[in-house]
Amino acid sequence: RDHPEWGEHWALGDGEIAGVMEMGAEFPPQVPPHWQVVFMVTDADATMAKAQGMGASAHGPMMDMPMSGRMGALADPQGAQFGVVSFPAPG
Repeated sequence: RDHPEWGEHWALGDGEIAGVMEMGAEFPPQVPPHWQVVFMVTDADATMAKAQGMGASAHGPMMDMPMSGRMGALADPQGAQFGVVSFPAPG
């Protein structure tokens, strides 16, 4: 599926399972192009805070994403990087 505002997504059934996007101005220049596992959650801000409370470290502040989403990047205590994203419920 092509999302002009956010890139290209791949679907399995009714759910989107992967996507590719360009790195826009919201990414600092020192961040190179990369792959990242991102978990879709109900509330990215709350999940980010909980993960930090459990020992994860944030890689910068939460970001507003195209299509009205919120995204945060983290690393677990062993250094594995991952992200969390949430979008408002449709309707």
